[in-house]
Amino acid sequence: MQDSIFIWNFLSREYLDNHPVIYIYTCGGVRSSVTAISKVMDTSEQIFCPPISKEYLLTVVKGFLEMKKKQYLKGEIKVKSIY
Repeated sequence: MQDSIFIWNFLSREYLDNHPVIYIYTCGGVRSSVTAISKVMDTSEQIFCPPISKEYLLTVVKGFLEMKKKQYLKGEIKVKSIY
């Protein structure tokens, strides 16, 4: 298995559709997406780094969050508001 599959599986289980980070990334503005990425990276770096480089991890995290955003825009998932 590739490293990205392990990371993706972790992200899928840790950040469900009703997680506040998913809401911030899908419904927020530019600064909100930066905040969401940094929150996910903080948790992921503690688990996967140093065996996996931060750049590689960042690429997978961005791909995961973009996939969630596309699912939200298509109406495939519903995100829970944090308010």
